[in-house]
Amino acid sequence: MALIDINILAGLSSSGNYEREIKAILYCDNVVYTSREVSQAEMAALQEGIQGHFRLGGVEFTCHTVMLENLDMSIVDLVPTADLLQNSVMAWNIGTAVLLVTCACLIFSTWFILHHISVPVKQMVTDMRDIQKGVQKSLTLPKLSDLRYVAESVNRTLDVLETSNRRQQEMSHTLYQTTLGQKQAQLNAYKNQISPHFLFNTLESMRSMAHHYQVPILENMLTSLASLFRYSLRSNLVVSLREELNHVQYYFNVMDMRTPQRYELRVEVSSEALRHPLLSMVLQPLVENSITHGFRRKRKPCILLLQGQVNEENGMLCLTVVDNGTGIPMEKLQELEQRCFQEEEALHNDHIGLENVLHRLRLFYGDDFRFSLRSKEGHYTAVTLYIPKFPSELSR
Repeated sequence: MALIDINILAGLSSSGNYEREIKAILYCDNVVYTSREVSQAEMAALQEGIQGHFRLGGVEFTCHTVMLENLDMSIVDLVPTADLLQNSVMAWNIGTAVLLVTCACLIFSTWFILHHISVPVKQMVTDMRDIQKGVQKSLTLPKLSDLRYVAESVNRTLDVLETSNRRQQEMSHTLYQTTLGQKQAQLNAYKNQISPHFLFNTLESMRSMAHHYQVPILENMLTSLASLFRYSLRSNLVVSLREELNHVQYYFNVMDMRTPQRYELRVEVSSEALRHPLLSMVLQPLVENSITHGFRRKRKPCILLLQGQVNEENGMLCLTVVDNGTGIPMEKLQELEQRCFQEEEALHNDHIGLENVLHRLRLFYGDDFRFSLRSKEGHYTAVTLYIPKFPSELSR
């Protein structure tokens, strides 16, 4: 004899629970268990073992029977068809809702990709084409962080390329202007229209004649004059301060011979400053300015002082030209300062003045070059140049 839990058998007969469902167990075709109270008609239907769909009391039922032949038992499950359909409708509604949510997620994902990825990428491609055409210079920054990082990186690269290109153009222009200014300074210095070879040979012949006839003052003047022309026409673009001072000494010798004992040249330059490189043809025009303008109505002594020293911290040469001449009136000094601090090229074809010198130095050394101009009418005029050892990167 075997003990069987009827409740367990009843639970096996259906996968769901319905309000009007009837679960029954038949043993030898006799109803031994029902899940709820049944009417006589329902009892008769259970005993008959009707399979499939049938109507009972105006209600359509669906019957499902499981035979346990070894035990001579049957498990019958009667479920109203309407309850089954209602459950199916609920399942269909749930499935439909899940499908709609899935479609909505797909639509949102597609919109997100188009709006935040495809559109920004398309905009970046359009911007790159405009950059190649020169219409614009940078990319439009998208909102998405990763694409924004890419765009910012590209923009930084474009900025570097633009800066390098602009710097290269400025370097070429500056080099051209510096070379042109140097040649113009040399030509305007002495208005040389004669072949240098012919000029030097002529001066040497005159010096030899002065030496032969024992005229030392004329011999010295011709020697200094030949050295002046040779330096102005054949000197390098960059020379040492020592070479510039030698050139000034030759010029001063000529002027002193023209008006003996009128001018006095004093030089206070350190040994380190003598080796400092600087642009050629800078010092002599400043000395010429002092003699031509500062000493025009000045009685003796006309003293010209040249001072030079190197700053130990930055290696910059501080070069000062001071005269005890008549000075510059305040109004004219202000006008001169205003012109000198402008970066436009000085337009003086009759002589090389302070403006020309400052313009050439600014072109060659860039922003590293500085200067100061001081004067007191009736007492003195001082021009100080602050010259770096090497030109700035822009000017090289």
